Amino acid sequence: MEKYQRELNWSREDFVKHHDMKYGGRLPVWAAVEIIDWGRLMHLYNFAPAGVREDVADSCGFSPSQLASWLKSLNVVRNTCAHHSRLFNRVHTLTPKIPPVGRHADLDASAADWSRTFGQLTLAQFLSDRLGLGRSSLLRAVLKSHPAVQAVPVAHMDIPDDWQTSSPLWA
Repeated sequence: MEKYQRELNWSREDFVKHHDMKYGGRLPVWAAVEIIDWGRLMHLYNFAPAGVREDVADSCGFSPSQLASWLKSLNVVRNTCAHHSRLFNRVHTLTPKIPPVGRHADLDASAADWSRTFGQLTLAQFLSDRLGLGRSSLLRAVLKSHPAVQAVPVAHMDIPDDWQTSSPLWA
């Protein structure tokens, strides 16, 4: 709660100012999650009652432990990007729990190495697609814009040559 309060005090968001003036600063949970970082969001999910975790995970088509592992994996990718570290040619230390083959055809078709960058990006693409978050074409466009440079080939992120056609997630 102390960390949340600090983030609330640091926030310069208009909606935070509005809630402070109109409601005394007590944000509803749907607004509070806008100012917390990914790590705290993971804690919020992990501290939620089992039934809530099951409902959230079910909306993604996962078990609660699978979704928790995805959140942890994506937190590492997020932190890597936020700290301007290298995604290129990286083997990620956390590998998410993947649902059994046949559960999600989109994931089955991707045949990604989940410990490599393209596998991790496939997680983000799947969740974006599944939950209708943002523009799912944005990550696709970023990958397509990777320059064809011999010293830094896109294959070093474990992106297959047919990535745009091999899975409906990337088509």
